[in-house]
Amino acid sequence: MSNPKTPAACIKILYLCICVLFFFGGYGCSKEDTPADDRFIGSWRIKKGRGYKDLTFLADGTWQSKVRKEGGQSGKAKAKDEEFSGTWVVADGFLNMTATQAKVGNEWIIGEKITFTIIEITGSNMQIKKPDGTIETWAKIIKQQAEGKERPAKILSIKPFVVNLSKEKPVSKDRYLCIELKLVLKPSEEKVIAPSEEKVDAPSEKKVDAPLPNLHPKVKEAMIFHLSSLTYSEINTMDKLSAVRNMLLQIINPYAKGQIESISIQNITVTSQWKSVEAFFSHYEEIPAETKGENAKKTEEGGGH
Repeated sequence: MSNPKTPAACIKILYLCICVLFFFGGYGCSKEDTPADDRFIGSWRIKKGRGYKDLTFLADGTWQSKVRKEGGQSGKAKAKDEEFSGTWVVADGFLNMTATQAKVGNEWIIGEKITFTIIEITGSNMQIKKPDGTIETWAKIIKQQAEGKERPAKILSIKPFVVNLSKEKPVSKDRYLCIELKLVLKPSEEKVIAPSEEKVDAPSEKKVDAPLPNLHPKVKEAMIFHLSSLTYSEINTMDKLSAVRNMLLQIINPYAKGQIESISIQNITVTSQWKSVEAFFSHYEEIPAETKGENAKKTEEGGGH
């Protein structure tokens, strides 16, 4: 017959059991989803046809989306706004979103998880790539403390243009960079208009947004000059494009008095076929003269502008 366990032995066994419980408890916690990324929290907006989409990320890991429709042509009823909600998590450079509820609309499928590649996220700009390769650029909606209203970050659009990339070797084939950029401005202070500047029947004081700055004529010229000095191997990955974007920001910000917060790439194509260049510009109403005809192949130092 075995001897009964001593109190010391019982305490030792109890200690081992507690350690095992802590181990498995910690392991289970490590498997939880990555907590919400603070950079995404807040409201964002993107243009969609005649309307726009608002997307709000909440700190509890949920999101809400509303697709707002602008008024249609006369005689036609205005389409209803679409509303969705769901959960979100950021992990390993990807934004995973799952819809859990839809009030109106069919843009999202309940229960389906969609994974977006995170290209860039700043205090005023979010750029993500959809599974089909489409790149979306969202503007952060900034709250105005004085009135409690919301407004999207200000953006200056640069008309799309094409440049000839530099050749790494004399025998290398011609390559063209087609690009559309937007400049995201830093949040500006509201301007208070004095009563003397107002109309007679206007309020005594009115707060308005500061006007968009006029772009210096050298801004686009500087961008074209820099981009045309690059070779294909310097722009052929997303990381390299990000470095190019940062360099462009340093080059052009002095012309804009430091008002540009970031540069967003809206659309980009790198090709050795001129037909692809023409296809790129076919999506825009105004086609640069340099893209019309085979003579455009001879453009130098970013001829499309």
